[in-house]
Amino acid sequence: MNSTFTFLFSKKPFLVYVIAFLSIFQMVDAQTVPTIEASNLTFTNTTSTGTTLNWTNGNGEGRIVFMREGVGSVPVPDNIYLKDDTVFGVGDQIGTTGWYTIFKTNQNNKVVITGLSPGKTYQAIVLEFNGLPHYPSYLTTTSAGNPATVTTLSNVATLSNLSLSAGVLTPVFSSETTDYVANVPNEASSITVTPVTTETHAMVKVNRVAVVSGNPSQVIGNFEVDNPEANSSRITIEVTAQDGTVKTYIIKVRRLMPAPTIQTTGLAFTNTTATGTTLSWTNGNGSGRTVFMREGVEAGSVPVPDNIYFAENKVFGLGDQIRTTGWYTIVKFNNQNTVQITGLTPGKTYQAMVKEFNGWPGYPSFLTVTAAGNPATVTALSNVATLSNVSLSTGTLDPVFSFGTMAYTAKVPNGASSITVTPVTTDSHATIKVNGVAVTSGNPSQKIDLVSGTSTVITIEVTSQDGTAKTYTITTEKSLGVISNKIEGFVVYPNPVQQGKVYIETKSTAMKDVKIFDMSGRMVFFVSTTNREVNMESLQKGVYILKVRQDGAESNEKLIIE
Repeated sequence: MNSTFTFLFSKKPFLVYVIAFLSIFQMVDAQTVPTIEASNLTFTNTTSTGTTLNWTNGNGEGRIVFMREGVGSVPVPDNIYLKDDTVFGVGDQIGTTGWYTIFKTNQNNKVVITGLSPGKTYQAIVLEFNGLPHYPSYLTTTSAGNPATVTTLSNVATLSNLSLSAGVLTPVFSSETTDYVANVPNEASSITVTPVTTETHAMVKVNRVAVVSGNPSQVIGNFEVDNPEANSSRITIEVTAQDGTVKTYIIKVRRLMPAPTIQTTGLAFTNTTATGTTLSWTNGNGSGRTVFMREGVEAGSVPVPDNIYFAENKVFGLGDQIRTTGWYTIVKFNNQNTVQITGLTPGKTYQAMVKEFNGWPGYPSFLTVTAAGNPATVTALSNVATLSNVSLSTGTLDPVFSFGTMAYTAKVPNGASSITVTPVTTDSHATIKVNGVAVTSGNPSQKIDLVSGTSTVITIEVTSQDGTAKTYTITTEKSLGVISNKIEGFVVYPNPVQQGKVYIETKSTAMKDVKIFDMSGRMVFFVSTTNREVNMESLQKGVYILKVRQDGAESNEKLIIE
């Protein structure tokens, strides 16, 4: 062994220090490893947080106890000092192995260990060593029963599930909730309960009778009607954990009143709008009744409500739902037989049912059969007042039709004297009027006259089932075209017209017909004259179309009056 030593000197004789140092060095260097390892590790008095470890000593001058959570490889500690503590996890760790130092002893062969976690497995090992605890020389081999494992007792005394052969628990089962009420049908004279423990080692008793986890209990009966506080209506489930911890669950059984015998009939809907309706019916013989509603209709899908409290709301979808069926609670009544329901979606179909019950609204005993006119359906009125398409008998829409675009123009040939439009509604219940005349969706409208050089506005009014209205407009522009037989020498001045007079020059002196049209195609002025001067002071300022006919020829001119 090669070593380097540093000596510090004082006034004491040098020989004293040398002798002392050599004595310690000789002791450490001459130290030998034990040859017989500790063995036969056993655990006693194990609880959920501690255990007593026992062993048979080997031939070392001392021994040290290490422990880790879980099971792993045997540690090889360095020959250094390790601080011990019988509280697991507090003593020094061997590197990062998870092995903690528990106890060092010369003669003892047992130690009480604490600080363990319930239901966990631990591994312990006892290593013999020679020398002082600060300078140990370990024997690191294993031996019979060394290392050894122990699992602390579980302290989990809960249930993971609890079910009944009849009735429904309130509230919904939770491991940490211990008090429940179970509403059971009147015809259920007895029930069984099936408890399931969270931890496999836990034991269960139902009304003091042992039950295997996951299996039904003995039959329990003699429940009083509508009296869950009676001793005969109480069921206790006692769960005992492996370490003796006890938790008790209590079920108070409420045996419900007998159900009614005559169901509600004759459901009818009135005053239906796009978002609401009024439902009325004929009462049965229950002490009360509950209205349920769902969107859509499916044959044979009428649910059976549990005999529990349902929060109501006349706004569809806000009341309690029957499980996840889509049926929502609308209202609970004693004597009334009508309710106004809101919150519906336009154009959607709904199904409603009314169930008679006896007892309190919080503990109802429902009559679950159907009856004449119960359930019944209603469709909310549509509020869709749009077109899905518009086509013309001649010309082209600009822009291309879209249901959300309300205004269009259409260029039509000069030769077209009239036009029809064919509107198609988005919703089949909507109605249409074209320029005030009713038109069937998908059919051509009445003929609409066109005037050359003028704009004609076509209105298409769409009215939805609930009265919502939207209006589309199409402005047709008929081109002036090319007139092959024009009036010879035709001149109009001044244009714009500024003082209510216009002069019309032609080569002929024959009678001429002068017509003026506004931009909607309506004739607003007419005169037959041989004069050049035409007085039009009666016309308002604006843009007009002037049409002159003479000797079988015709000429047109756009006219502006200022």
